[in-house]
Amino acid sequence: MSICVKIKTEKRFEWDHVFEAISAEGYDVVASKTTPECAFASVFNESLTGVKIAVYNDGYEVSVQELTVFSDYNFFVDVIKVLGKLSGGELLHADGVTKVNCETDFDDTYFARKQMSEFESVLSTVKRTGRIVMLEGALIPVHIGPWLLEKNSLLRVQNYTDDDVEGMLSSLSWDYWELIDKKHASQQILRSNDGESTVCVALIELVDGKVVPFDYVGACDFVAVHDHDTGDYYATPIQWFDLVVCPEQFDRVDDKYYKLTREMTPEDFENVKNAVAYKGVDDFFGTMPYPGRGNSDNRKTYVLMWNPAISSKKLIEHNYEVQKMLLVDFNWSVREYEDLCVGDRFVMVRCGGGNTGAVMSGVFNSYPYSMSDWSGKGRVVYYADMKPNFALNPETAPMLTTEQLQKAIPSFDWTGGASGRLLTDEEAAAFEKLWAEYLASMAEKADGVNVNMIFEDSAI
Repeated sequence: MSICVKIKTEKRFEWDHVFEAISAEGYDVVASKTTPECAFASVFNESLTGVKIAVYNDGYEVSVQELTVFSDYNFFVDVIKVLGKLSGGELLHADGVTKVNCETDFDDTYFARKQMSEFESVLSTVKRTGRIVMLEGALIPVHIGPWLLEKNSLLRVQNYTDDDVEGMLSSLSWDYWELIDKKHASQQILRSNDGESTVCVALIELVDGKVVPFDYVGACDFVAVHDHDTGDYYATPIQWFDLVVCPEQFDRVDDKYYKLTREMTPEDFENVKNAVAYKGVDDFFGTMPYPGRGNSDNRKTYVLMWNPAISSKKLIEHNYEVQKMLLVDFNWSVREYEDLCVGDRFVMVRCGGGNTGAVMSGVFNSYPYSMSDWSGKGRVVYYADMKPNFALNPETAPMLTTEQLQKAIPSFDWTGGASGRLLTDEEAAAFEKLWAEYLASMAEKADGVNVNMIFEDSAI
């Protein structure tokens, strides 16, 4: 959403003339994305989204994002004044009828209200879907998602102030300006076979034993690691990249930007390549439907068992992680791991004592890997990483109980046994129907504390 003012005039100016007039007001103007019909203007080291100036039939249209920093709001007002003075045109609101009075229409109270309203809309979207919201920026896109909100203590709190929101945006602005003169990893645009969809892939590459230089990756859908010397090529969604990179190697800027903290060596490249391989996806245009969000012929469903009395994951830890479902890295042991693929589904069932039944669902976002035995018995145990779409506190929230599961799908033992057993196709179809009905009944109970749920169909 943006705030827009129209300047009704027949006059047209070269962009250089417009920017010179704006600079004369004391601004260090940075122009970008300039075409005959449109241009963006930013204030050096201050702007977040900048101001957009577009030519239309009756004159000019100046707009600014509703969610941005106050530096941009003030800049927006001054750009309107400058263009109005240059052209002698009439200043009108977006309806093209109501006249604009910059002093009374665009004061700090107005902008604070717009900023908070749009922030609350973005926050609600992130909480409900787990997705990253992108805002158009003058220089680079702005990405707001679970990580950035949690970093600024805004994801799980009820009371936040105008200063909290402005503080997050201002800090993000500074981080973005540090990237402006840096080298982005090379990118490629891929188009689906039907020509209907495209994805952007950022490439981290090794050629002749050397890493192709870059300073940061981001603003893409996938990150791919391409070893030209061996032919290896692995790609993972950008929202999973934080799960594979070394914190000492990359400094995260927002939910889609990662900048290098030091030059990447061939050894560093090999570590990233091996990590991405475990998070790799084969189809850039495929979907990973969450349990309860639609059938998928090529996705298997696994049942993970959890007995808090003997598990390394205790009840108090699980209940805490319910609240941080969008942020916590989950993994679990899988007995029948041999055919598990990225995108396969899981449901976790609490067994043993207490309230038993389904406590979590989602998809696996890694291939299986061996790791130390959680039970301390020295066995070879395989695990897989998980991306949940639903989690609850079994002590406070209504569950789909063990008894209900057993009655609906009697061919599977829901009371216990090894964790990570595979449902048959018939059992998986029956569970999908049952789970979809249950999730629909839980929608209004999703408070982010006792029940956490993202209202999204697919994990990518």
